Amino acid sequence: MQWSPDGPDQVLIAKVFEEAAARFGARPVGEPRLGWRGRTFGRLVERPDGKAWLRVVAASEEKVPEKLWSGMETAQAVTGVRKPEILDVWEAAEDGMRFRAELSTFIPESVCSATPELREPISLPDQWWRQFRSSLDAVAVTATDRVSVRQDLVTRRLNWVSNGTVSTEVKIFTAGHGDMHWANVTSRTCVLLDWEGWGLII
Repeated sequence: MQWSPDGPDQVLIAKVFEEAAARFGARPVGEPRLGWRGRTFGRLVERPDGKAWLRVVAASEEKVPEKLWSGMETAQAVTGVRKPEILDVWEAAEDGMRFRAELSTFIPESVCSATPELREPISLPDQWWRQFRSSLDAVAVTATDRVSVRQDLVTRRLNWVSNGTVSTEVKIFTAGHGDMHWANVTSRTCVLLDWEGWGLII
């Protein structure tokens, strides 16, 4: 999503980003990137010890999604997966909004696609697929009480895809990434990004 410095919400989230960068001793160097519906603002930063990624997520004080709010931080409990590591966290509130700034390790790799779906062919080596499978297995055995996807959503999606021709009942419940698509995984080596929605499928 393209960032517009003139939007009122984007002015505020950019302001909070600058304050967070100063608190973390970081200097913004990359172009701003907005996440889904403009609720996140991310940018490459530099610190004395090297590059990092700083992301600020925003929500109204009445509608803070608590599970999503702490997803990236709680995902640090997942081991055996290549993913960004949280370095620091800071929260703030202003004008009826809450903000959470997360400083994480920078992954200097391109994602498989700029969009969740592939829009052109991609060739990935066997090693990449082994890493991907290993990562999904590692997430699945992680103990958590977080919930990512509920049975009702699984039922709706499978009925839509299959026109009601397949069973939709989930019999084995394991943890998953929660937002696994081509824009959230890197192509050179298999690094899984954007963990805010991870948790159990129940």
